[in-house]
Amino acid sequence: QMYLGDALDFALDKKKDNIASKSYSGYKGSVKFYKEAINSLHMGYLTISDTKRVHIRKIADEAKKQRKWSNKAYNKHLNYIKAILSELVQWDIIETNPAHNIRSLPVSQSRANIPATPEQHKIIKEHLSKHHINFFHFIATIFHTGMRPKEILQIKLEMIDVKNQQIILPAEITKTDIERVVPINMHLLNIISGMQISNYPKEFFIFGSYRQSGKGN
Repeated sequence: QMYLGDALDFALDKKKDNIASKSYSGYKGSVKFYKEAINSLHMGYLTISDTKRVHIRKIADEAKKQRKWSNKAYNKHLNYIKAILSELVQWDIIETNPAHNIRSLPVSQSRANIPATPEQHKIIKEHLSKHHINFFHFIATIFHTGMRPKEILQIKLEMIDVKNQQIILPAEITKTDIERVVPINMHLLNIISGMQISNYPKEFFIFGSYRQSGKGN
């Protein structure tokens, strides 16, 4: 007999420990916007057990109107709410997800992410090599391995096997929770060799900082 708004809060709380902080922030924002729409529609006393697809669609439309969302933003928040409601299914609060099969709104394709040309790549490389060498090494690692930036920031020197040209990522830092071996090609091997990592303790991060914590960092 939980009210819909309370049910969303319950599911959000249960989901918190299983997602990254950035993802949690997205879910939390969506729940906030949908609860505001629920109140505007005077649906505060709608119980989660009585909630139907028509209710979720109406609430989604109201949130879109209130927040002046684009179709893309509408779809993003709807997907967050679908995931939140699925959490209630897992906890046996409801048997089926009332947001299931609500269609996303059409979104025009964007060409915003146009890759740099070979000439632009050269300019970027020369500038970073001269002015921001550590950052250049970081993005070069992304480029040559395809690893996630968050994973790269957690690489310790002890994970780097220069002899066999591989980086061994332990399960606890991978998104899939499975140990992964990432090959090091010759381009990246040259970069890592130039960093002289053998001169530093194995527990150091390859992209660590010498700055001390608690000093504004």
